[in-house]
Amino acid sequence: MDIDHLGEVIFELTRAGKSMRVTAVHVQTGVEAIIQGPAAYSPQILKKTALKKLAYILTKQETEA
Repeated sequence: MDIDHLGEVIFELTRAGKSMRVTAVHVQTGVEAIIQGPAAYSPQILKKTALKKLAYILTKQETEA
């Protein structure tokens, strides 16, 4: 699945010291992807990384079904 055609995605960013945890949840399916990165990175970069992981997971699920 392409990241431009995922539909609605909810993000949660949680800082833990020098790390940032980003959770991306696909609203239609409830599938979530979680990444961790340096808190010094911009939230946009971290969100994009989580979005790419979410797209990968959804694509993998589609091909396995």
